[in-house]
Amino acid sequence: SEFKKFSQNGYAKAVLDFHVKSINNNYTEITFETRILALDYSSYRDMRIYWSIITPGIWIVRKMWLLAIKKRAEYMQRKLSE
Repeated sequence: SEFKKFSQNGYAKAVLDFHVKSINNNYTEITFETRILALDYSSYRDMRIYWSIITPGIWIVRKMWLLAIKKRAEYMQRKLSE
């Protein structure tokens, strides 16, 4: 509730969501969603600049997360099969 109430100018609020959906025994879909709410125009402008700079790094980090998730899931599948 504190996060929802926060509305101080000069800031932006961000939420990152991972969603895991089992499609069948061999396939799982993982999605990422990032939402950002700038609380005033200045924050909006600053956030656009910041986001344009870090976007390539964000994709690298997400790729690393996906590879780690895949590796862990495959490891767990092997363990369950033993």
